[in-house]
Amino acid sequence: MTSCRNEILAAVQSILARNGGDTFTLGQVLREMGKRGADFREGTIRTHVTSRMCASSPDHHAKVYDDFERVGWGVYRMRQGTPGGAARDTHLEDLARPVGGTQVSGPAASLDIKGAQTSQNAPRGRVGLVGCVKAKLDHAAPAADLYVSTLFRGRRAYVERTCERWFILSALYGLVRPNVLLEPYDAALNKASRADRRTWATSVLSELDAELESCAALTFEIHAGASYVDYGLVDGLLARGAVVERPCVGLSMGQQLAFYAEPHAAGAAARPSPRTTAPQCRECDARDAIADLDESPTIVPACDWPAEIACLDQPGLYVWWVDDAGAADLSRGLGLAVAPGCIYAGQAGATFWPSGKNTDNTLGKRIGQLHLGGKVRGSTFRHTLAAILYEQLGVQVRASMRITPASEKALTAWMYGHLSVAVYSHEDRDTLSSLEHVMLQRLNPPLNLSHMSATPVRARLSELRRRINKQP
Repeated sequence: MTSCRNEILAAVQSILARNGGDTFTLGQVLREMGKRGADFREGTIRTHVTSRMCASSPDHHAKVYDDFERVGWGVYRMRQGTPGGAARDTHLEDLARPVGGTQVSGPAASLDIKGAQTSQNAPRGRVGLVGCVKAKLDHAAPAADLYVSTLFRGRRAYVERTCERWFILSALYGLVRPNVLLEPYDAALNKASRADRRTWATSVLSELDAELESCAALTFEIHAGASYVDYGLVDGLLARGAVVERPCVGLSMGQQLAFYAEPHAAGAAARPSPRTTAPQCRECDARDAIADLDESPTIVPACDWPAEIACLDQPGLYVWWVDDAGAADLSRGLGLAVAPGCIYAGQAGATFWPSGKNTDNTLGKRIGQLHLGGKVRGSTFRHTLAAILYEQLGVQVRASMRITPASEKALTAWMYGHLSVAVYSHEDRDTLSSLEHVMLQRLNPPLNLSHMSATPVRARLSELRRRINKQP
């Protein structure tokens, strides 16, 4: 009988020969295997492509092959010298081998035959799943020690108290045992498309099936963000007969940190009171935001919105850009020079302070529904543009903060013709206001008024906006 690996190699060769390239996707392999009538479960095929046969993945299995390498989300390439890459046997002592002369510390050093954490004579009914985070060491380390943020350490300490075993949900590697050696990486599910997140969740479910043999009657305690759980993972576990608990669902980032800092008894899930002062963003987040929005932004024309942007269901920051012709229109309307480039910036989804009230606003809602698809009364940015382009677009005011449908349509058409937008997702709603402040001070967009220094353009804009604020 032909092995799953051999059939996958044959399928990949056919795909590459037919398409004429050197890369392929997991979806193409699944479809090709289906056409060939391969007698293997989809989960088995996924596990082989993403883990057993991929040199970019950690050594989850007893025998792995270096047939492929990952070059993108769900995109792979055949490695040189394949098909028929050499097999590598992995053993327990290799998975738990010292790093830098030190042994794997803490509970991760206590392993069952599959390498998952366990405790002697404990009922094996609770499994912890902990989402990875951005902050990592700068060198290879056991996965449990690689992630160094306060949030991850809190999550880890919690599941080590409440669960018989636990795994890490890695955006790049999928399901990872705490003791597996990992190199630092830069990948985040909140920047992946919905389809890629679903593919990732399906792969994780397959790996859980392989690790646990059956998920039925197990309780899964999940400590991870929406990008990890809302695209098939929870639904898949429930369909397998598992029980799912999410102790911190609905809590803001600040509330989560407070929750994990509390000396809870095992399994307790008391919610802390919300804080009333806005926490400050981290310097690394500010650097990343400025890099994505100013130094090397991915700018999408408004006429192509939403294009390939994959983080629109997340909170975050955005920056609007204007082209040469649009800048000339704005300059005429203001009677002052406005340069092409960044003209307006803001946030979507930040916690309200000092009340601590949460919002479900997202980048997609703010930009697509309020700015491009909304009305002047619901968008400060549309209000600003309508005031500046009042004569040029023939804007007609029918009531305070309300212009005619024809005027709204003309404004939208102008935006589609002259504007572009860049976005930066930021899951921590509590620190988003602080991050917005840092961004505004750095970029100094000429059409932002609140909390900005006085300029002739802003003074003139404040005057022009009054003609839409009042009855005609």
